[in-house]
Amino acid sequence: MSKAYKWGQALTAVGLVTALAACSGGLSGPRSASSKNGKIDPSKFGLATRAQAALAANDLAGALSFAERAVEHRPQDAAFRALLGNIYLASGRFASAEATYSDSLSLNSNQPQVVLKLALTQIALGKNDQASGLLAAAQSILDPTDLGLALALAGRIDQAVAVLEPAARALGADARTRQNLALAYALGGDWQASRTIAAQDIPADQLDARIDQWLGLTKPGQKSAQIAALIGVTPAASDPGQPVRLALGGTSARVALASSAPAAPIAGPAPMPAQAALP
Repeated sequence: MSKAYKWGQALTAVGLVTALAACSGGLSGPRSASSKNGKIDPSKFGLATRAQAALAANDLAGALSFAERAVEHRPQDAAFRALLGNIYLASGRFASAEATYSDSLSLNSNQPQVVLKLALTQIALGKNDQASGLLAAAQSILDPTDLGLALALAGRIDQAVAVLEPAARALGADARTRQNLALAYALGGDWQASRTIAAQDIPADQLDARIDQWLGLTKPGQKSAQIAALIGVTPAASDPGQPVRLALGGTSARVALASSAPAAPIAGPAPMPAQAALP
């Protein structure tokens, strides 16, 4: 989507904003309308497009209604299910988002952003091992910047640093990669390294606020609250789960991804340069 969600600035600050962008493709035109006897039903035209527009306007209730109807009428459309997963995630319904993203990936496993979002929901649900396995199986299609941060959120700090360090040192590395590396160090408790790296891109008068923000993410508590704070959503008081009528049977996303090719182990961290002392 071209229009950013109105969920606060936390996610943008750590660089996973692309992981929550609405899916593209297959959301407009006659393909999104259901048909009967070869004739398009005008009442179903553009359901997914309307859901995406409602999501952009932060109308989650409207977006959910349109998206669930779109999936019900086109159950084999992976993009529709990914869009519905985005809406569940924006609503703080992590269990529903997990089921929906898994269904989308079982239809089309080559969706890097959906893999990241599924891993994020699994981390929120306390399924760190499952999320780590999913990320390892899909590492060949994931951007190192996003992969590294997702690993850090899953508690795999050494693996995260191993991925992010070379990416941050590479020619043309951007601030997003460096900030994800800084956050990975913060989540691992190395505040000296975190502050030093963060200072490369954050103005001095904003650095303390950023460190305080990251400090809040490391406090003990439910993982769902940590992920919700990171992406700027409010966890749902209750989550009834994905409606049964929308469920898609078949292989789970993790199995589908893992069966495509053996996942190479993520290398250990590279030696780190000496870090400057904290002021």
